[in-house]
Amino acid sequence: MRPDTTPPQLSHFLTEELYLLAADKAFYGNAFAAQAPVPDAAPQEPAIVKETPALTFKYLGGNQKKMLVLCHYADAEYMADAHLTALTNTIGRLGYTLNDVAIVNLFNYEDSAWPQLNSFFHPQKLLILGNAACPQGLPKLGQNQMQPLEGLKALYTYSFTEMIGQKENTKTFWTQIQTL
Repeated sequence: MRPDTTPPQLSHFLTEELYLLAADKAFYGNAFAAQAPVPDAAPQEPAIVKETPALTFKYLGGNQKKMLVLCHYADAEYMADAHLTALTNTIGRLGYTLNDVAIVNLFNYEDSAWPQLNSFFHPQKLLILGNAACPQGLPKLGQNQMQPLEGLKALYTYSFTEMIGQKENTKTFWTQIQTL
């Protein structure tokens, strides 16, 4: 037995009782008496790390072809019904369905920024309908011009409110969205 091994430590490894010979009692008895008992270390509790909850967005569509449509409607969950019909018809002529796109009403997410939207949706194409639908942190885009943006195609155009009944605005929108 090593002098630094105490009987309480040995009880974990040996199930039999140990007896010291009379000659060993003097040697080991002083060694055990000189050592102060070591208190059991209190288990340390892991530090509590406050995790930021992942931001989620409620959107209409299936986002299968990674086309993100941003709009801004105070009185509708996603878009006004007439505007949604017009958008569905427009993307239908381009070979898309509602399952191919994700429509997000930024009225519900005014504090969200472009990096959050980009990391959540991973869009390949971006359609921004109106100035109010431009998220924070989005680089400045020219209106009605197809532009590259961080590896994706982006089109910032009129809102449907600005297009309905305005033939020139509708024609400009149709010309540009065909290139998206």
